[in-house]
Amino acid sequence: MLHIGPHTYELVRVQSGFVLWIEQPDWRCPSGQNWRLDAHFVPGDHGPSRRSDGVDEYLRLAIFPHDYSVRDWRELKGLGLEPLEDESKDVVWLGLVSVENLLAPRTAQELWHVNPGELKVRRTGDYLFTCEFDGIIKLADHEEELHFLDEIPFAEVCQRVPVNAREPVAYAHARAMREIGPFEIADSRVTTNDWPLKKDPNARPADAHEVVLRTAWQCRTA
Repeated sequence: MLHIGPHTYELVRVQSGFVLWIEQPDWRCPSGQNWRLDAHFVPGDHGPSRRSDGVDEYLRLAIFPHDYSVRDWRELKGLGLEPLEDESKDVVWLGLVSVENLLAPRTAQELWHVNPGELKVRRTGDYLFTCEFDGIIKLADHEEELHFLDEIPFAEVCQRVPVNAREPVAYAHARAMREIGPFEIADSRVTTNDWPLKKDPNARPADAHEVVLRTAWQCRTA
């Protein structure tokens, strides 16, 4: 459940999750791991409505750490948003937190910055993690406290796979398990490198396939 000031929102778990992009390490991402926490919400049945202009709400809370990695996905913690063991160290969290109304018209896009507090993450079984987060959301003309507490699954792993890989899904799964430990996949999606040609016959193919592996959290927690 998400609280923004006096307003309450219910989690859409099937659309929410921890997502990992595995890339080649470079100066922007030394570990090669790009984690993201996406949590989707709809207005709750109780409490006042935040909207007064008739626009529906479907909110996405997104947390993007710029430098976070784990050796095993089961050891996910607060994406760097947790208290320091040594408080004498002066460490600044590198990342972005935002809340966006995905149903807002393009002419009136609603995307708000959040000043983050602490993110607590604790694995509660299989692919689910109990997450608690607090922050200050900066609205157009004022600020409101934000608090979120719910179970979020480890949902997807995405990566680019060489075009000469005979079995892109198997290649992606093997590489991901080397990177973050074993996990089961429920299904997958492969975007082959010829996708630019579908838009423009004169375009050049991409230099890699893109593979999305969906973990088995729904199968194991149903």
